[in-house]
Amino acid sequence: MNVLLNPSVRQIVAQVDAVLRHDRTAAVIAIRAQRDESWPSTLAVGDREFSVAWCPSPIAVRERLLALADGAMDDPGPVSSESPGKLPGLVVLTPLADQVLGADVLARFSRGKVFSVEAWDMLRHAFQARAIDSRLARWPWVAEALLENLPAGGYPPVAGGVLDVDAAWSQVLRCVLGMTTEHGGRPDLASVLRWTLSPEATRRYGDLHENARQQVGEWLIEILGSCARLLAQVLEAGYGGELMPIALVCGMLLKRPDDTPLAPELLAAAVRLERYTGGTPIPLREGLRLHAAAVQVTKAMDASTLMPVLDVADQLVASLHLTAFAERSSDLPSGFSARLSIFATAIAEFLATGPAKKPAARSAATAAVLVAGGAVKEHRLAVHQAHRVRRVEMAMRLVRWLSNAEPGPHLGLDSLAKSHADEGAFADWARLALMGGDDLAVVTRAYSALREAARVRRESSNRQFAVALSAWNQGGCPKLDPIVPVEQIIADVLAPVATLAPVLLLVVDGLSFPIYRELLEDAQRQGWNEVLPSAQEKASVGLATIPSITEISRTSLFCGKLLQGQAANEKTGFAQHPALVPLVPSNRPGARPVLFHKAELTSASDGVTLSEVVRDAIGSRERKVVAVVFNGVDDHLSGSAQLNHRWALDDLRLIKPLLYEARNAGRLVLITADHGHVIDEATHALANPAQDTAVASGSDPAMGDRWRTVAGAPVSAEEIMLSGGRVMPPNGQRQIVVPWSETLRYGSRKNGYHGGISLQEMLVPITLLTTASVLPEGLRHAPSAAPAWWELAAETSPASPGSQPLAKAVGRKSTPPTPVASGQQSLFELPALAVVQATAVEQDWIAALLASTAFLSQKQWVARAGVTDEEIRALLEALSERGGKVSKQALAARLGMPLLRVSGFVSAARRLLNVDQAPVLTLDEAEGTVGLNRTLLETQFGGRTGRAQ
Repeated sequence: MNVLLNPSVRQIVAQVDAVLRHDRTAAVIAIRAQRDESWPSTLAVGDREFSVAWCPSPIAVRERLLALADGAMDDPGPVSSESPGKLPGLVVLTPLADQVLGADVLARFSRGKVFSVEAWDMLRHAFQARAIDSRLARWPWVAEALLENLPAGGYPPVAGGVLDVDAAWSQVLRCVLGMTTEHGGRPDLASVLRWTLSPEATRRYGDLHENARQQVGEWLIEILGSCARLLAQVLEAGYGGELMPIALVCGMLLKRPDDTPLAPELLAAAVRLERYTGGTPIPLREGLRLHAAAVQVTKAMDASTLMPVLDVADQLVASLHLTAFAERSSDLPSGFSARLSIFATAIAEFLATGPAKKPAARSAATAAVLVAGGAVKEHRLAVHQAHRVRRVEMAMRLVRWLSNAEPGPHLGLDSLAKSHADEGAFADWARLALMGGDDLAVVTRAYSALREAARVRRESSNRQFAVALSAWNQGGCPKLDPIVPVEQIIADVLAPVATLAPVLLLVVDGLSFPIYRELLEDAQRQGWNEVLPSAQEKASVGLATIPSITEISRTSLFCGKLLQGQAANEKTGFAQHPALVPLVPSNRPGARPVLFHKAELTSASDGVTLSEVVRDAIGSRERKVVAVVFNGVDDHLSGSAQLNHRWALDDLRLIKPLLYEARNAGRLVLITADHGHVIDEATHALANPAQDTAVASGSDPAMGDRWRTVAGAPVSAEEIMLSGGRVMPPNGQRQIVVPWSETLRYGSRKNGYHGGISLQEMLVPITLLTTASVLPEGLRHAPSAAPAWWELAAETSPASPGSQPLAKAVGRKSTPPTPVASGQQSLFELPALAVVQATAVEQDWIAALLASTAFLSQKQWVARAGVTDEEIRALLEALSERGGKVSKQALAARLGMPLLRVSGFVSAARRLLNVDQAPVLTLDEAEGTVGLNRTLLETQFGGRTGRAQ
């Protein structure tokens, strides 16, 4: 046993405490010490107080014993074993042997002897243990450390009555080094790395004497393996505080798949890194293990504690001359920025190819953008940079959209409207998202160039739409599917639906299709699903009046005819609408349709919450139709241009309460708008001499932000003149000049404008939403599908940055893509640029699968799966068309089911297809995707022909 000849204060306290456990009335306790130290004059042990005396001679001992006896005679209080608190006590510290002290002096000492502080024995008492694990003899410093750092409340009793190695070392790490371990067990690499993040960690380790540090290192090596030797080397070199950054840089520096050799620059950096390990090279395996542990730790850190660590790591990258290889890092801010820069370069090279270039070059450039964008999304900082990653995704989508062939120039008005609703609105949504730019100037420039390329294509559609609209207007405005002029929305859409179920008509003033698409995505996440009349194939598209301004378009919507007016006209016209009057019995005036405008929506008491009048109207059982005008979007057009706005239901005050009341009342919600709008981006004003004169004279200029009279400037290339038909400007004339281009305005600069005839201004959504799973007869679930190029789920994940530096895919020579096996996708193929139609062979394999003996047997085994063969076929076809991976939203649209039911449906299908729990069909809820392993499916069910094996 280890005998400590000069005890510390804590060891003295531990010895006294051990004596008092057996004899609470002990008065004199002698402890052997070799030399005098600056002992405290008194010590408190439990409820007892002891004087401390250094006695180097027998006379000194006897004098202290006499002084103790005199003190006890001066204060003769009652003393018992139950209450020894007032009994004076003395701790004698002496180097004298027993024979020198004499028998009479020894007789005054507790137990008649001088105690030698035996560390392990003291620890046994301190841990209330019956025995000490014999393996602890290998670690003599452990006993010293535990006694020196004895907590004021003592150590917790050990389980089983034996102080084992793990329990002892756990307390040493906690009390001496401040290192905590999970459940008090052995530390792992992550525990050590978390410990080094404490500012006190390195100081505590450095304060240990050499023998103690050696024993700590030996223990860590014993439980953590050779990686702990690397930890010890960093700590010994004095860089314990940089251990986490070093570990993160190791991943960037050492990762090399397929055993490919490191570049010379990386080898040189590895040599420079040896200064942090005392000149010892970092083995590949240990360095990667350390990096994996660092990743585990960083995942649990919030941004406020993580970023300082990453900043130090980036400084280390710079000092190692690794900045040029920053994209290899999946952890560091420099890696995230480098990948973004490579992404920007890929976009620039894609735009440089142009639609006139060879298809192969265009396809390769597109693939490079997708690879670079995927690498940004895979970076671990992506979770802390959600808005920037969202813009990356939008840029990837725009690139894929631009990669598709531009529609032909001879589309009719109906085709153009359908194209805008199904595809163009998504492209505009992506364009709006990119307006915020990025922190990096090079990325902002790339986004700006990409938006401009997309705008050019959209302008082509706007021009075609203007020509088609003019022809349709001049031709008497015949009915076209799916177009519904706003003045016919109530008669053609609202009234028929109101015969099936009560409806809340929500008219969002200025709601354009791009914003609607973003809001719909948010509404679907919150349980709202699109429905349609059973006989209707696609949702209708609303068409604003000409010009597309509120006082005409909204009034016409509520009154059912082309009319200019204000809120009062809208209320009267809505209540007396010819299509709604038959829905109200003549003897029930309380059931008449009612319309609420902006000022009526909020409570008079606070001006913020939804008013009780509106709540009561929506909750009314007899009122079939309630309408609300919401101005949040239109008001945004005059708001600050320095805000990057993202549209969500939570951002639109009062929308959520309105939807809540509608859901509770069992109402369908019909969402539409009177007109849309365009956002200000690189717009220019067109001077109009005649209007300038009118403004100067104080007369009505008869113009708006995006419409003007014919008088004045001639019609420019960005404008068109319309007359007759649905043309109804506020000045009463039937002729008007309006811009079809998004870039032209007539007034002062604002956040956005409306009044023109661009697709975004003229076309508005008409959608019917419900949260009910059981629909009224005559309605069906009909979720709208995003275009194929919008879905990023089918993208092939890029190779690990460590295996193929991203710069290789952008701006450097690369080898052509090699063919891949069936069932896999080439990195440079674009599976979602156009929907790949299932061929007869592909259809045959699904039919063969459904007829196979293995599948029929599985159906009998899983009798209650609740999935039909038709649903399995639709699921497999959808996955096959999207390259084996599809988003839940796209699958919902393909299967015609609510989004909330998709997960349950896929889980049921997995019971059929995942034989013996093989991952044939997978569902990633975090990513929102469903995946198919085609090869494994064929293996499970007998190959491509479906024959059972």
